[in-house]
Amino acid sequence: MGIDPGFDRLGWAVGTFKANQWSNLHFGCIQTAKKDALYERFKQLNQEFAHLVALYQPTEAALESLFFIHNQSTAFAVSQARGVVLASLLPVVQIIADFTPLQVKQSVTGFGKADKSAVAKMVRVELQLGNQPIIDDAFDALAVMITQGAAGRIARL
Repeated sequence: MGIDPGFDRLGWAVGTFKANQWSNLHFGCIQTAKKDALYERFKQLNQEFAHLVALYQPTEAALESLFFIHNQSTAFAVSQARGVVLASLLPVVQIIADFTPLQVKQSVTGFGKADKSAVAKMVRVELQLGNQPIIDDAFDALAVMITQGAAGRIARL
């Protein structure tokens, strides 16, 4: 499972990697209403994300870590959203990893300073997604999932 944490939009992706091929792909975005109080948004994230964990039962999960956010209050809220996600994952997931945006870009494109369009293109190629519409946060979660898949293969070697 790959996760792009946030309190406004949380991208998620799940898939199975076997015999050098991804299958059983599911992905999306949990979006909360800006008009809702922050704790109501966390409650929604908790409910919807816990449902995804119960539904897909991931054995591994990876989150994109906070690298740099200009707005301190946004960084604090995103950190709290990460806590909501971790609370759902810790009881059931065997392996949890964190990757910086630089590590994700490096893993997916081979270049740590690649732009979003290059990452999206490589995600589409790696997962054979064609031209279906995908929201940015789900792309990020798919890229994190690919990165965890690669890291797991390397660790098993």
